[in-house]
Amino acid sequence: MDQRIKHEQLNLLFSGLPSSLVATMVLLALAIGLTDTGNAVLACSALLVVSALRLGLWFAYGRSARRENVAWGDLFFVGCVAAGAAWGATSIILFPHEDIAGQAFLAFLLSGVQRAVSLR
Repeated sequence: MDQRIKHEQLNLLFSGLPSSLVATMVLLALAIGLTDTGNAVLACSALLVVSALRLGLWFAYGRSARRENVAWGDLFFVGCVAAGAAWGATSIILFPHEDIAGQAFLAFLLSGVQRAVSLR
């Protein structure tokens, strides 16, 4: 019974990953479009790499026939931590300390994403 619940939880997590990655790309485009820093390419590349790795994880999970032999939950967690770290680094690069309006925009952007995800 416990294994079946864990399997369903993983299915739910991985089924939401593609829409999460699309939202990440949209938010990244918005954040870069609304800033005028020269380091936007650096921030974009870090998030693109993390998102590509998470997309690869999604494909691997979908193709895996024996899902019980891999720690998919741990891999998903590592991907979430990496995405959070990439967003944190991106916020430092895109919205420097002096840019109060940019910081407020990012705070509302991330809180809106969190709210949308929690409603799902």
